[in-house]
Amino acid sequence: MDKAEKVLQQMLDAGVQPDNITYSSLINGYSSLGMWKESVRTFKDMSNCGLTPCVISCNSFMHALCKRGRIKEAKDIFDSMVKNGPKPNVACYSVLLHGYATQGCFADVGNMFNLMESNGITPDHHVFNILINAFARRGMMDKAILIFEDMRKKGVNPNVCTYSTLISAYCRMGRLSDALEKFNHMVDVGVPPNSPVYSCLIQGHCIHGYLVKANELISEMMNKGIPPPCIKFFNSIINNLCKEGRVAKVGDMKEALRIVDVMTSVGVEPDAGRTNTAKKIFNEMIDCGMTVSNATYNIVLGGLCRNNCTDEAIMLLDKLFAMNIKNDVVIFTTMISAMFKVGRREEAKKLFAAISTYGTLLRKAEVAKAGNYLSKIDENNFAVEASTASLLLSLFSMEVKST
Repeated sequence: MDKAEKVLQQMLDAGVQPDNITYSSLINGYSSLGMWKESVRTFKDMSNCGLTPCVISCNSFMHALCKRGRIKEAKDIFDSMVKNGPKPNVACYSVLLHGYATQGCFADVGNMFNLMESNGITPDHHVFNILINAFARRGMMDKAILIFEDMRKKGVNPNVCTYSTLISAYCRMGRLSDALEKFNHMVDVGVPPNSPVYSCLIQGHCIHGYLVKANELISEMMNKGIPPPCIKFFNSIINNLCKEGRVAKVGDMKEALRIVDVMTSVGVEPDAGRTNTAKKIFNEMIDCGMTVSNATYNIVLGGLCRNNCTDEAIMLLDKLFAMNIKNDVVIFTTMISAMFKVGRREEAKKLFAAISTYGTLLRKAEVAKAGNYLSKIDENNFAVEASTASLLLSLFSMEVKST
């Protein structure tokens, strides 16, 4: 804005009187940068010159004031427009409605909306969405739904933003059946759900423990060509379960680990930071004396292996052996695959040979057969991929099951 101010000064020095466009450009520039004091000064300079700002300039100025909580000054600008012109349009009303709603001034919201209609200004999607969001964010769903119905009666069809606001509020409140009802309604009336809508539903179902439904929603959005939630999305859910000591609760620990499992099932790999969270949860589960299932061990071991924490995974496996916990073939598959991946073939073969000792589905004959095969591969210096080890385990397991 420094250059713009220099040009203005050059105009004044040259005796060129700035016009509406000049001042409006300055007001818009200051407002967009949040320089509300400069906007006020320019606005007053403009008025002192006998010029009237355009609607766009007034709207930008009001928006900048409302963003800083200066609703009274914004309302003064609005009142000046009503008295002296230009006539406020729907965007001007929207700015004040949003400002009042943000501060929870619902009486002012109602008064402004009534004034808008009495002045012959027809509310649009943006106005109704502001009102619905204002009440929904504070859990005032009855009021939000009344506005939603009023919106439809007045011929303004709810859009994806409208439905997303309601669905998000219902999910935050744990009213998942209401959220799904609104979701189904939007689909029925031809409003296609987008990624934020699915994300609200998935997060709500994850947080409240309905992971099967969350998985179904993820599959549904992927089938529609909508990318699944990214790792940051799942991280935020796990953080929500773990914050403020909630991780110490048995149920929440289980859910956090199950969410990690949901992530991997849709191809979203937990990052190293989330693996640390999973380890913390797991250790607290053990300390609390919880009975940990093989599925839980699989999740933790898998996360460690995928994040190159093979040594820690091996230490955990040794701990399982010391605790005389019966491991299934999936746990062995996970570990053997990880060992092959990092080139620890001797340890992988020893672990493979130990499968029958720890009571998995494989019989000694099959273990010997597979072990000999792996030895021959190793002797010939062939590189054994992790998938090869997994395939061998799977094949021999299937052979035993079928007999």
